[in-house]
Amino acid sequence: MEEELAALKKPEVGSPAAVSADVIFNGDSSVSAESSQDVLLCWKKIAERQKKEADRSVVENLRLRAMLEGQLKVAKSLEAAIDQHQREAAQSLPTFGSDNGGVPTVMSDELIFAHLNESLEAQYAELDTVFELSGIAHVNYDMNNGTKAHHDASGVSIRHEEVRLLPFSMEAVHRAMWGILRYSTAKDMMLGPFQTQVVDDNRMNVTMIEKIQLGKTQADIVRRFAFRRVFEKNRTVVVWSSYVEMDGSVFVRLREKGYCTSSSFNFGAGVPGSVTRMAVLASPEMTAFVSPEEQKAHIGEMTELVVGTYRVSMGLMHQIIDTLLLREAMGGKIEAVESPVAAVS
Repeated sequence: MEEELAALKKPEVGSPAAVSADVIFNGDSSVSAESSQDVLLCWKKIAERQKKEADRSVVENLRLRAMLEGQLKVAKSLEAAIDQHQREAAQSLPTFGSDNGGVPTVMSDELIFAHLNESLEAQYAELDTVFELSGIAHVNYDMNNGTKAHHDASGVSIRHEEVRLLPFSMEAVHRAMWGILRYSTAKDMMLGPFQTQVVDDNRMNVTMIEKIQLGKTQADIVRRFAFRRVFEKNRTVVVWSSYVEMDGSVFVRLREKGYCTSSSFNFGAGVPGSVTRMAVLASPEMTAFVSPEEQKAHIGEMTELVVGTYRVSMGLMHQIIDTLLLREAMGGKIEAVESPVAAVS
């Protein structure tokens, strides 16, 4: 994180929200005149959003520097909280044997996904409560609280809350989001390979493998997700439960719960809009360390990985969704290709 802060002192080039034309058009060089007006309205909203970001590119660099400085403070606070949480939880950890050296227990994918799917019904039931507590239930403007650490009587947790307005219908936004993993519509833009196991039309299990480089630190990350979607009268709901495993100099497991809705929003001027609300809650789970010194060193590394990884992955997902929406609006086709794993009956 210190290396990123140093790098941000250099002049920033371009805008992170910029999307290349060849990716959007996917090889198409023309758009039919008949649909040009509708496309223009959608494009105008996106162009305004990206122009606004381009206009503030200079202050954005300063903001990012300040954000990273703040994240360093958050990281130290999170490190202390996790340190305490780890010591408090030490007595309840399972015994792996004296020679395991902190190696985590091995669970089969079948057992992991069964455990993850068990929580989805309860998550769906508590979604509105989570949104109310997060303060995003009634927000109808762009808002991103970033990734923050919290510590209370139940332990340490990482939270990410955001609201996004887009000049596309809620059906289009959900189609783009669900299709990324269900139909592999953006596999060329992902950080690594993934595999989808279709349970039924509204549920799927996904395994993702990524390599993340943050400064001098690299970690192999394996994410196992169980997704469920529900079509309500005025919104589409997606909830997910996941284990995020980071294998670097230490093994770290995050237990994550995600809540997301897409509903209609009126931009005016005949533009079909939508508002997407998302809350992600994660708590770290770690195995025992050999010594307090090793524990402290590894917790510091884990803290930096958690904050940095969420920032990278959330930013990438926004970029992919925007690209898919623009590609579809400009006449490009999103292929509905099944993932390589057969459906589960």
